[in-house]
Amino acid sequence: MKLASVEEYLKRALEGEAIAAVKYFAFAIRAEEEGNAEAAEAFRTIMMQELWHARKILEMLGEIEDTRKNLGKAIAGERAESTDYYPNAALQARDEGNEEAIDLFEYLAATEKAHMKDFEILLKKMEKR
Repeated sequence: MKLASVEEYLKRALEGEAIAAVKYFAFAIRAEEEGNAEAAEAFRTIMMQELWHARKILEMLGEIEDTRKNLGKAIAGERAESTDYYPNAALQARDEGNEEAIDLFEYLAATEKAHMKDFEILLKKMEKR
């Protein structure tokens, strides 16, 4: 598949690297649960490499700025997840009668709200300096 621009390839690559890192994290936990320390370590090592790949892509996309701006971006993202995305996902799960998904989305919304507050505290501390 040919994409229209390098930026599109970078965005697709970022998505792939991020998903791979999360999968490898989950795979490492499962390997540990199964008593396979060697596989767990391999998954964790490669997970970190995938995260470094993603970081480089973010850099090329101009997404990494100074810490103040990065905190602002993080706050906005956590706010959107906690007040829009996850609450709407919970509503959809409720419409479908999926109790497990309702619980998960409500938990995630609350967690993201806590993340937002943590980032806001850090940003306020920086602004006082």
